[in-house]
Amino acid sequence: MEVEPAPGQTFDSGSPATVFSAIVAQQTDADTVQFTFSTDGRIITAVDGVLVDFEMLTEQSFTNVVVMDKGNETYMVTFSSGAYVEVQSNNGFIS
Repeated sequence: MEVEPAPGQTFDSGSPATVFSAIVAQQTDADTVQFTFSTDGRIITAVDGVLVDFEMLTEQSFTNVVVMDKGNETYMVTFSSGAYVEVQSNNGFIS
C-alpha cells in the first residue's frame, strides 16, 4: 500500500493526514493486481504491470485471479483461494 498526504486534511496536532493512493494484492500462485489512484480521480488497474481495460469486459480472468469493474470506480479482485479485495474511489483516495 502506498500513502500520501490527504488533500487539505490535518490532525488536531497540525500533522498532515494520509490516505491510500495505491493498493497491491497478490496470492502466491497468482498474478499481481495493482490499483493506483490517478490525479483525475480515477482508479487505474494493472495486472502484472499491464494496464487493464474494462471497456469491453467488466470481468476479466488472469492466473488464479479474477478482476471485476463493479462500476462507480469500484473494483473487486477474487483469488482462487477465495480471498478477495474490493477497492473504490472515495473523495480523493482509495478505500
